[in-house]
Amino acid sequence: MTYDIMFLRVLPGRTFDETLEEINSAYDPDADLQPMNLTGEHRAGWDRLLQRLLREVGPVTTEEFPYSLTLWRDGPAGHLQLDYDGDSANIDIPYRYPGSEALPIMAEALSVSLG
Repeated sequence: MTYDIMFLRVLPGRTFDETLEEINSAYDPDADLQPMNLTGEHRAGWDRLLQRLLREVGPVTTEEFPYSLTLWRDGPAGHLQLDYDGDSANIDIPYRYPGSEALPIMAEALSVSLG
């Protein structure tokens, strides 16, 4: 189980909820995933995020997959994973940090999300 934080590029003229509803209604669990198609702007945003994380929280591990760019952070505060496809990003944090023990890793997740 994880804490999940989702970021989504809102479709023009729609709200976040409307965008999410449209994406969810089009979801087909039997369909093949479409490979991501990152623009130069998407890649530049990813690079800015990585540089900020290196400065503010320390080393990260990254890997590029056909469907997302993935970043892992294993540090003193704990573990988090970010998956990015240009139009959305998800941060997953293992649900093993109860109460106040979750504060350090959530602070790192906030650094990631504000990047």
